[in-house]
Amino acid sequence: MATFTEIASRYTGGTTGKELIVRRGSLVLDFEGGSTADCPASLFNLSKIVEVSSAIKSDNSKIALFAVTADGSAIVACSLEENIDTDRSDLAGLTGTFVLNVTGY
Repeated sequence: MATFTEIASRYTGGTTGKELIVRRGSLVLDFEGGSTADCPASLFNLSKIVEVSSAIKSDNSKIALFAVTADGSAIVACSLEENIDTDRSDLAGLTGTFVLNVTGY
């Protein structure tokens, strides 16, 4: 099961109570991220995700790309290391600890 440990957080956005929260943290994956069930918004203590950054593996050996699902309920990963170009945009399970920012509410 994927886990997320928050390193820091901050609020961004409006002054009318509609702020977004940005959570920076370590996402630990064990061949996860390729399914929306692996990294739901609740994992980051959010109801909806509006943006996710790219991620770096904690040992600085690999960059990973993540995307927010169409309904904002989760993030998913793709692999930059697949053998052919057509596979690189496919959802992929990743293993390791990745540092990233997740923005939502």
